[in-house]
Amino acid sequence: MKGFLSRWGPALVLMAVIFAASATPGEDLPNAGDWDTVFKKGGHLLGYALLGVAYLRGLAGSRTCSATPSWAWPTCAASPGAVAPP
Repeated sequence: MKGFLSRWGPALVLMAVIFAASATPGEDLPNAGDWDTVFKKGGHLLGYALLGVAYLRGLAGSRTCSATPSWAWPTCAASPGAVAPP
């Protein structure tokens, strides 16, 4: 169970944060004027990008980093017991 939580815990936490933020009514959110769209779209981009990295970390499981594709290196480097790239 500890291995499961260490791999999938960040993704579960991010999913809970996204769920809680999605439940907030639009009128309760602060308005940043002209920058409002940039902040909201940027927040979505950042949140879902982090969720994608967390999913990659969970999917990597016990696979060693030497067998990981180059696009997944940030995830591999953040995992416990990471190995240097070949």
